[in-house]
Amino acid sequence: MPRGSWLANLRPQAGAEIPAGLRFIGAALSGAALSLSYTGLHLSIYSWVCIGILISSLFGGRPRVALGCGFLHGLLFVLTSVPWIATVLTAHGGLSVAGGWGLLLLIAIAWGILVGGFAWAVHRLSRQSTELACLGAPFIWVTFEFIRAHLPEISFPWNLLGYPAAANLCLVQLTTITGIYGLSFLVAGFNALLSWTMASNTLTLGRRIACGVTATAILLSAALAGPRLAPQAQAHHFARAVQLNFPEVESYPADWFQAHAADLLSAVDQALARSADLPLEESVLALVRAGLDAHRVNPELHKVLVEQVLNRGLLNHLDVSRAIQERIEGELRRRAPGLAVDKVRMTAFVLETCVEALTHRAVVEAPDWLTSGMLEQEATAAGVMDRVHVLEEGVTRVF
Repeated sequence: MPRGSWLANLRPQAGAEIPAGLRFIGAALSGAALSLSYTGLHLSIYSWVCIGILISSLFGGRPRVALGCGFLHGLLFVLTSVPWIATVLTAHGGLSVAGGWGLLLLIAIAWGILVGGFAWAVHRLSRQSTELACLGAPFIWVTFEFIRAHLPEISFPWNLLGYPAAANLCLVQLTTITGIYGLSFLVAGFNALLSWTMASNTLTLGRRIACGVTATAILLSAALAGPRLAPQAQAHHFARAVQLNFPEVESYPADWFQAHAADLLSAVDQALARSADLPLEESVLALVRAGLDAHRVNPELHKVLVEQVLNRGLLNHLDVSRAIQERIEGELRRRAPGLAVDKVRMTAFVLETCVEALTHRAVVEAPDWLTSGMLEQEATAAGVMDRVHVLEEGVTRVF
């Protein structure tokens, strides 16, 4: 056998003999294997070889076969690397299981079309030469990645090719200049080099292998020794990220806000009914006590309410405050019909706001003052109630 004749099997011209079905299987499996760099054990090695397998499956095939290979690669990669999207849509988006997976499938199809475009473009270059295709592959890959991450309304920047390499402290330094796309270009370039090593016919196999081994050695040296040269920053502070839109604690019923509002309004109504025949100042004291009593029961629930009101209950919370203010206004009009309407509203507004602010802050910062009764004693002391004076002529003055 003449020297080197067996190398013809590695040339792209011989690739035409590879059945289209086998190309599809290889491309699909390379997409599924690539997801292992983002899930499970997070082995970044797959990101350094799987795109090379995809590129190799394109040489010598037909354009539509190349497009299909890229499509299957992207489709399988999405379905295996981000299945949590379907779970999130089902658990928190109100969709059924079928609806969640259906939407994920649409995302995978969109991604598959973009990867198919990459495969088709590389195949077009390969018809000129294998070297040109391998040289252009990193540029084309990063271009389609950028397009995918910036599509209007349906952008999908998860799991870019450079993310697994970003776990290395040395390699990630490149992103300070190029962003994550610089690492994607590096990884795609290495994949293209592997494809060139297997398919090119411009150099002997030994020289091509030598080029691949040299590039691999350089990357391994940078990945293993580089982090030792990077300065190690010591953390002296920490931050907590708080997401306020999680579901409520399961120990509380779904209608806990409505139950709290009903209890509070009931306490106000009872206080007004008990003090209907008492002097107005004593009625005001009864209202203060009623507000404190309503928050003294289960202060943990009230603390949750105060902390969550800015997230989901602000409008309902304001509705409760207005309802209490209207009850106070009605009692003031009954007792002093000669009062000006604006004065009645202002008095009721100030009284309701003071009691609300007092109780809600105590619930968060000093709940023991509520349970012990110390806050009630202080709130109803003469020094506090001097702020509200009820005159015999029926005029209320708020200081």
